[in-house]
Amino acid sequence: MVALDTNILIDLWNSTVQGRNNAATLNRLRLSSVQLIVCGVVYVELHAHPGMTRALLQAELGRLDIRIDAVTTAPIWDEAARAHQDASQRRRASGNPLPRRPLPDHLIGAHAQHRADALLTLNVADFGDFPALTVLPA
Repeated sequence: MVALDTNILIDLWNSTVQGRNNAATLNRLRLSSVQLIVCGVVYVELHAHPGMTRALLQAELGRLDIRIDAVTTAPIWDEAARAHQDASQRRRASGNPLPRRPLPDHLIGAHAQHRADALLTLNVADFGDFPALTVLPA
């Protein structure tokens, strides 16, 4: 099972060069019988794509054979909290006056670590707080 980061589908829908590469990667994974999933956070983020409706999003996920995995257990919340706390402490220690709060990425990473075998993303570095997570670069 491979979890998908939001950027994989956004680039695909925007028909960018990277999106065409993402489509080929998703096809290879499906042909290898890999189940593709998105967590609730990704599902919510995808709704922000221009022109996206709930019906259109569900149709697109169905067309791509991507399942929504809405399971978020206590260990997932705990892992996301740990990663978020670690990142916040690093930013404070560096003296960054405007800390970036990557909470969505921490929730996506924790979900993938607990519910999938890997996470496919364009932003591998965003998931460095999850050493046990296999992150696949798109």
